Amino acid sequence: MKSAVLMDKFSNKLKNEEAEIIVWLFECMKVATALKLFWKNYENTKTICEMLKQNRTIKSLDFYYYTLESEEINIIGEMLKTNRTLTELELSNNNISTEGIKVICETLQPIKQ
Repeated sequence: MKSAVLMDKFSNKLKNEEAEIIVWLFECMKVATALKLFWKNYENTKTICEMLKQNRTIKSLDFYYYTLESEEINIIGEMLKTNRTLTELELSNNNISTEGIKVICETLQPIKQ
């Protein structure tokens, strides 16, 4: 599996435009199928998840030790509603609340017709 680790060494944050370009590169160039995130920035989480709603390349997304907050869990949940390519989501060591766990679990339920 090709993978990419994204981290800005100095500020531990990427600019929003950089996050958009990275996801676009994954889509267009089929650069990687796994994405591990090492920056903590609400706007980047939002941008990456928005772009991954249409994802056809990234199969594994890693938020390990990302200190996700409830709003970010909701954003991830929204992304999971439409993303049909992602098969692995790493959320360990994030102190996710019971409500956050419910959001993710409800999102992963099979669609009832």
